Amino acid sequence: MSDRYDAAVYAVVEALEPYSVVGWHCTRLADHEVEDIRANGMALLDVDLVSVGSMPKSGTN
Repeated sequence: MSDRYDAAVYAVVEALEPYSVVGWHCTRLADHEVEDIRANGMALLDVDLVSVGSMPKSGTN
């Protein structure tokens, strides 16, 4: 990874140090996902939000 990326990560870690943040997950949202969040807000993950049938089986691509 680049030095700039590492510096940015460490800056975020330092900025969040005074708060009770256990961890964070970074991912890129698709445009339709951003629009859905803007329209409907975010929801806590629960079994109704996860479609287990769409998950790949172990050992397959």
